[in-house]
Amino acid sequence: MERALADELRGAAPTDLAYRIAGSLAVDAPQQQALLELETTSARLQAETRILNRETELLRDLLVRLRERGERQELN
Repeated sequence: MERALADELRGAAPTDLAYRIAGSLAVDAPQQQALLELETTSARLQAETRILNRETELLRDLLVRLRERGERQELN
């Protein structure tokens, strides 16, 4: 399933990709709407990159804390 999605997105136009990312991010409705209403694809992708980088850092911090407590390393 993930492979099919990756193949599908590989050929997508940047605008389509930006809208798809905005629609699938786990953010609150007003933030998602703000992303969808940005005027340019570049602005949308930059905002999405900031969100994804922030979420990645939060997950890294969580993983570090879990490892320090001796819990499982997988986050499934």
